[in-house]
Amino acid sequence: MKKSKIFLPIIILIAIFIFLSISNKDSLPIQEKDLPVVSLVDVSSFANQAIEIPVNGKIESEKEAMLSMEVGGQVKNVLVSVGDSVSAGDILLTIEDSDQRLRVDQARAALSAQTSRLNEMLSGSLDDVLAIKESVVSSAENALERVIVQSENAVIDAKKNLFNNDLRVYLSKEIADDNYSTQAPSITGTYSGEEGEYLITLYASGTQSGYSFKYTGPDGSGSGSVSTRSPQPLGESGLYILFPENFTRLPSVEWVLPIPNNRSATYITYLNAYQNASRDKDYGIKQAEEALNQARRDLELARSGSREEQIEAQRAQTKQAEASLSLAESQLSKHQLKAPFSGLISSVSIKKGETVGVGQAPVKIINPQSLKLTTFVSPERSRLISLGNSVLVDNNHEGGVVSVSDAINPDNGQVEVSMYFTGGDFKPGEYVNAKIFGVVNNNRISLPLSSVKVTSSGSFAYTVKDGLVTAIPVTLGSSENDKVLVVSGLEGIEKILSNVSLVEKGDKVIVE
Repeated sequence: MKKSKIFLPIIILIAIFIFLSISNKDSLPIQEKDLPVVSLVDVSSFANQAIEIPVNGKIESEKEAMLSMEVGGQVKNVLVSVGDSVSAGDILLTIEDSDQRLRVDQARAALSAQTSRLNEMLSGSLDDVLAIKESVVSSAENALERVIVQSENAVIDAKKNLFNNDLRVYLSKEIADDNYSTQAPSITGTYSGEEGEYLITLYASGTQSGYSFKYTGPDGSGSGSVSTRSPQPLGESGLYILFPENFTRLPSVEWVLPIPNNRSATYITYLNAYQNASRDKDYGIKQAEEALNQARRDLELARSGSREEQIEAQRAQTKQAEASLSLAESQLSKHQLKAPFSGLISSVSIKKGETVGVGQAPVKIINPQSLKLTTFVSPERSRLISLGNSVLVDNNHEGGVVSVSDAINPDNGQVEVSMYFTGGDFKPGEYVNAKIFGVVNNNRISLPLSSVKVTSSGSFAYTVKDGLVTAIPVTLGSSENDKVLVVSGLEGIEKILSNVSLVEKGDKVIVE
């Protein structure tokens, strides 16, 4: 009994101690018990952050060329088709070069003659030299006569072809005849007159068809019987006219026959041929005249000068002939379109017989072994991309940015970006996905979205001063993936909260 009385006070004291301990713990200040724990990060760690920019682009050949002609004319041969593999120097296309080949042959013959004369002068006497010079003058005179006749005939033939190309008549104005056909009469024969046009009108008469026609043209005026069976003479220059069955008999109808027919689809081809023949005539006659004059000067020099002077003059003539041949061969080579490098033909836009103009590019060649990827991005994204930025094509092939356009494409409002890459079995024209790893540079800050809070009052980043959350107003720019560009507001700020979702301005926090 005495023991129980002794332990009872002890138990009571222990209970009082435990109660006081618990009571003291519960009475701690609430800000030290329930304050949120936050972490601060260095602002500098968010500078120059990599940004992943997904794009879709077109595979193109990095080495490609649109091949154009240095001279124009009619296409003689097209030697390649789309998809053909060619080597550097291969001839892809040729245009009509018969005139230029003739000039090369003439230049080669002239060089041969000049070389022979020089050799003869080096080994012969003065009398031999004079005989040679006189023979050259005679040959030059004959050559000039031949050139004049041949070139004039060529011009006459080209003019005849032009004037007789696709001859047909047209209504001078649109008419509608419900009772008869307005089909045009047909024109036959070979025209031998001058440039101009015929105007043809009909009138009732006592002929078998009941109608006759009147005409005015380059060779005068006249009339004839309208016939639907046999062609009737139209003027005196070799043309005939045949009217269709059920021809229109309207008194107001007037037919026009233009010579040459400048409405024809082939008019330009024949006009070019005529103009080329005229130019070739002038050029050929001028060259032959110059050759004759030179031969006559050489003869006079031979008669009056010493043998050594004549030999030196002949050497000069030989060098000039060499230069003329080289020039003629160079001009001939321009009638051929050659591959500048090995590759594949990706397009051919012309056919044999068609006319190609100077500077026109009828063939495109690409090198399929050298590929690039071209895409378009928004102007905002383009500011995050620089030359050399890393690229991943089709999630597998590494590469880099090789160009970022300085201008916005007017068709789509985007900026063109080109990338190289290695590997992959791609073909030009194929579209693939890629990623460009851009960089926010120029000392700008790219924050995670978790570090920024956007409210009706503006955009804010947070830091902690004296244990209190402090709001920092910031100006935001473009965003990419989970990051946003901070244009201004963090100047002089060293640390910010990494996550602002659980705090507000003025909150007390514990920084871990």
